[in-house]
Amino acid sequence: MSQVKPTPVRSRSHPRLISLEAVSIRLRDRRVIRDLDWVLRNGEHWAVLGPNGAGKTSLARGLAGELAVVRGRLLRHTRQAAPSRVGYISFERHQQLLVREFQRDPAREFSGNHDDYTRTRDLLATDPPAAALHDDEISAFRAHLEKNQLTSRGIRQLSTGEMRKVLITRCLQAGPGILILDEPFDGLDQPARRIIADILQRIMARGTTVILITHRQEELLPGITHALVLNRGRDQFQGRLADLPAGTFEALPPPPAGAPAPALPSRRPAVIRMADVTVRYGPTVVFRDLNWTVRTREHWAVVGPNGAGKSTLMALVAADHPQAYANRIHLFGRRRGSGESIWEIKQRIGMVSFDQQVRYRKPISAFNVVLSGFFDTLGLYRRATAGQQRQARRWIGRLNLKALAQRPFIHLSHGERRLVLLARAAVKEPRLLILDEPCQGLDAANRRRVLTEVDRIAAGSQLIYVTHHPRELPRCITHRLRLPAPGSGGTPEITAAGKSV
Repeated sequence: MSQVKPTPVRSRSHPRLISLEAVSIRLRDRRVIRDLDWVLRNGEHWAVLGPNGAGKTSLARGLAGELAVVRGRLLRHTRQAAPSRVGYISFERHQQLLVREFQRDPAREFSGNHDDYTRTRDLLATDPPAAALHDDEISAFRAHLEKNQLTSRGIRQLSTGEMRKVLITRCLQAGPGILILDEPFDGLDQPARRIIADILQRIMARGTTVILITHRQEELLPGITHALVLNRGRDQFQGRLADLPAGTFEALPPPPAGAPAPALPSRRPAVIRMADVTVRYGPTVVFRDLNWTVRTREHWAVVGPNGAGKSTLMALVAADHPQAYANRIHLFGRRRGSGESIWEIKQRIGMVSFDQQVRYRKPISAFNVVLSGFFDTLGLYRRATAGQQRQARRWIGRLNLKALAQRPFIHLSHGERRLVLLARAAVKEPRLLILDEPCQGLDAANRRRVLTEVDRIAAGSQLIYVTHHPRELPRCITHRLRLPAPGSGGTPEITAAGKSV
């Protein structure tokens, strides 16, 4: 996008909520926001836009009081703008909750209290009673959670989309004066996106100021009035949304037209075979009696609503789910649990998922994270060969990650980490590559790059690809598995490529 001289909005009709005067914000050892002047006024709703690594999330954390201003002044003009009144929803907040949950595992093991896990209702009970301003919205969200039996489940059992609904409910019931939403629609199915968009529109109309961070033009809510565009920590544009420069959002190519799946002989060996597979958590059944066969030279998209079990299914394939050994699952011609080690399974599988990203908390460089893909470890504990290092550098170049290679992985943005993990999954050229929402948190340029590379990878590996976005399917897809809504009693559907997601 071409450089546009900032055009600060000057309006005396609305009082100021927050003013930034030549503000710089540092994240650990780097200044991520540089000399930013910006005014947020009551009655305005802003979209914060820009490529991966532009500083959008760091700005949001600064507004929420999580990151300190190291230069300039951040002024809060009203009680509505106090840090305690700023609601903030992001993947980073989601990740922090899960990390704390994982850190409690040793205490559970020591005490033998394995059922002492955090449930959804525990999260929703920690905030003040719902503000009168948001009673209708809170009721609608809580009714939705109850209907889908989410409140009694542990937070580790929730899908990314289900957890996003819980976090929005939790945030709204505190009655925020300012609500910051960092990629709020990622991980949500289309019906959930529509429901949440409608509720956000209503709370904007009732007086809550909304700041929306997004990479997708179609996610801009009708109530958004202004836009701030960041790039490398500096503002490139700020003004009314109607004046946003053309080209701010790069268009993705149209979704693949998709010919019918090729008529390949059914005698081809099965890479995955599942027979009457059932997964349940207590009384909650994720899916029941699932039968699915993936044969060589097939590339599958797995789709379905939030909570249908897509990520659970991927974990079963990758041997990351304990119920994999309680079901009849054959992988690469061998039944799971017949004597193979988990490392023998993982050696032939590459995977990218949100759960993996949450668990990868080692303070090592992005380059070493990519190298760890050769050994299937969370961290690097062996010396890589010269050939492995050359291969890692090649993938870092293919995904345009050279500038990030020596930076600590945990210091990268959500989208940048997702790209590094894709390089990690592909570096060993696995026989089977599992990508669970690989474009989550990525800008349009990086989504396009990922889809291009995935099609190249598919020439030598088999692919299972999970997404909620029809435009983000690679062209190599030959089949689709659609899982039914939880509790609907529906059965999985298998279709050829080219059918609607």
